[in-house]
Amino acid sequence: MTPYKLEYRLEFGTIFNANGIGINQLAIAFHAHDGTLFKHGEAALVEAWSHQARAKYQASNLNLFAEALTVITFATASPNVIAFANFAILHTGWIARAWQRIQYAQQHLSLSDEEVLAIALQIK
Repeated sequence: MTPYKLEYRLEFGTIFNANGIGINQLAIAFHAHDGTLFKHGEAALVEAWSHQARAKYQASNLNLFAEALTVITFATASPNVIAFANFAILHTGWIARAWQRIQYAQQHLSLSDEEVLAIALQIK
């Protein structure tokens, strides 16, 4: 038994949040440099929030902060996606290190998205 409540779970190929609500596509918004997690959940909502946040940062001359706001949208539901999202939520800052590993793997290795996530999950 886990000592904490997981935010997301996968059942029969569908992602459910902690309230039991199904999610079509999962996304996470975070600061790419320090790993601050801003939003997670339904991709359309996270994307809409990130566009508004970027516009506000740019309007306030916080361009570097706006550029660092990053969104990962997961194309499919898989155990690795669930593990990645839950780990990122439970471990402050971890996603910044994972994001660096993901970018490197995408640029230099010929791997599937699932293999890239598996590599990122090796960072603890």
